[in-house]
Amino acid sequence: MRILDRYILKSIVTIFLGALLVFLTLYLVVDILGHLDEFLREKVSPLIIWEYYASFLPIIFVQTAPIAILLAILATFSKLNVNNEIVAMRSAGINIWQLTKQTVLFAFIVSIFIFWVNENIIPQAMQTSDKIKMEKIEGKASLTQKEKINNVAYFGKKNRLYFINSFDPKTLTMEGITILEQDKNQELKEKNYALKGIWKNRKWVFSGIQVFSYDKNGAETSEFIDEKTMDIPETPTDFMTQRVQVDYMNIRQLEDYKAKLADSGAKSVIRNLNVDIQQRFAYPFGSLVIVFVGLPFSLMIKKRKGMTFASFGVCMLIGFLYYLTNAISIALGKSDIFPPIMAGWLANVLFLIIGLVLLKKTS
Repeated sequence: MRILDRYILKSIVTIFLGALLVFLTLYLVVDILGHLDEFLREKVSPLIIWEYYASFLPIIFVQTAPIAILLAILATFSKLNVNNEIVAMRSAGINIWQLTKQTVLFAFIVSIFIFWVNENIIPQAMQTSDKIKMEKIEGKASLTQKEKINNVAYFGKKNRLYFINSFDPKTLTMEGITILEQDKNQELKEKNYALKGIWKNRKWVFSGIQVFSYDKNGAETSEFIDEKTMDIPETPTDFMTQRVQVDYMNIRQLEDYKAKLADSGAKSVIRNLNVDIQQRFAYPFGSLVIVFVGLPFSLMIKKRKGMTFASFGVCMLIGFLYYLTNAISIALGKSDIFPPIMAGWLANVLFLIIGLVLLKKTS
């Protein structure tokens, strides 16, 4: 690596780590102050608070790392530009692409690391932090939930997958029920549709049932039943406490879950899963994409006075626009307006094009 590359990269890494530490600290301080009355009211011990926020750290890292690296690059190249070091380098025959290649490589490495953390640490971290918050801080369990639950999905006994449009814990009633039963080879053995199910005398009574059965050759037979007491071992508490949480899954688990839902007819859930999968792939590379947008703006900052504030302001603006665009595209994807791949990648592609165009004009 050239001395010049080390000089630029050292500044970027130093500012990135410093910004990351500041963001993590601010996030924790603001969150702790926001929940301080709750901690005091519930008499939560410092050990539990530490355990909760320790499990939350990977989540904070993933959320703040893209902004930290953008700020590091803006601050570094703005300073080089203000000190006329960029002019000196380009006078020596070094073009903008040669100046930024190590920066882009560092952003790419950070993106890969974010992807790895997202896949291997975040699902368990979210599950742990939610459990600590619910059971040890709020002092309640999920079975106390009384609000109607929509889109319940649950892996039950006898190799069954349940999908329920809505479940009301108050009346112990579920509507829009699909039950897929598989054999040991994960082949579909039986599929049940029911309009409604009520918990009576410790049994589930379904009404408006259509049963599809499949033999070893895949041949289908069906029958319609007005009302039936179902042989289902799961209780209302099971459906309340062990719902499938998409946030707790990595990409492989989401793909497996989607495959099991393929025959359920739950098109909206499958569409949402497809959008979530594309988003899991696309989000980590946002760190790399917004770097291309940030670089041209860093070269536009000419005055030493207010350079830090200008860099921070541009960083916040770019980050806000990127996350806003991403949130809108995800919402449109889950509303079936955008296809899943477009919903997941629109913000990245759009900002990459804008960044490359702006960077070309400054080169």
